[in-house]
Amino acid sequence: MLRKLLSLMIAVGMLSLLATSATAGVFLPQSSTLEIKLGALQNFTVQGTYNNGGWATLTNNGADHDLSDTTGVWTTAGNAVGTSLLTGVALISNLTLTVTNLAGNFTAGFSALNPVGGGLSPASATPNSGTLCPGGCLGGTEGFNGKLILALAGFPNATMPLTNNLGVGGTTVVSLLGQTIPVEFGPFITGKVRITGIGTNVISMPDRGNVTGVAVTLVPAATEEVKTFTTLGGFVTTNPGGILETQGTVVLSGTNNLASASQAGQVTLISPIRFDVGALGLPVLPGFASKTFVFVPEPGTVLLLVSGAAGLVFIGRKRMKG
Repeated sequence: MLRKLLSLMIAVGMLSLLATSATAGVFLPQSSTLEIKLGALQNFTVQGTYNNGGWATLTNNGADHDLSDTTGVWTTAGNAVGTSLLTGVALISNLTLTVTNLAGNFTAGFSALNPVGGGLSPASATPNSGTLCPGGCLGGTEGFNGKLILALAGFPNATMPLTNNLGVGGTTVVSLLGQTIPVEFGPFITGKVRITGIGTNVISMPDRGNVTGVAVTLVPAATEEVKTFTTLGGFVTTNPGGILETQGTVVLSGTNNLASASQAGQVTLISPIRFDVGALGLPVLPGFASKTFVFVPEPGTVLLLVSGAAGLVFIGRKRMKG
């Protein structure tokens, strides 16, 4: 009896070892998204695709997982979000996005200076303000080719170049109504990032119209809806019925929900954006790009576990009868 029990335990151990070594997360591009948002303007959401040969892969890195993707997972051309009714800014009649991601490699333990953290050094910064992932997280750079075009009523279009800036870092400039608007970008991370030096975290109050960038104290009525830009989850709707003070900092956050056993789950990498429209009498405004990867267990792994478990049950029953 002891010998049979020992044999079953060894078989279970071998099965677990095989399942672990064979584990690999399978990328689901059509469940994965790229999102780009600037201030209170209408956001872009681009669904992933493998039609262009794009793919994402997980690699074990000790207790963590590195992640890489190839060119073309997210591709869109002439993606327009609509009119001023959608953008909430009467001057902007349309927003159009053309973009294709390049290859990227995101590793565990990534850390870098925060380009939108107010220029603070790690020594003088408050937590997560001067440094991206001070304790290390999943992150890295990934470039894009493309541009974002703002169609302005009665004026020439304004073009924001995204090539070699978005998802990498650095600063680009946009010519808007004859003024130069600097735009700063940062790399992708799963941790938190602070965007400092902005005018306010109040994005919009629908009952008053668009009030993005109001750098004064607001006193909303108890019936007024207030939307604030606080996390990667998007707008947070509140109804405080009290004073809203001007805020100079917002916090964005990515997520890493991979299951270590099956390499299944979801990863959201956040890339901060800060654009200074002070030349137009408006404050510095926040934005972000985010990439959400969805993985499921490899079908072969699931089959191995199911068939192995069934085999163990069969062996156990046979030996008990014997």
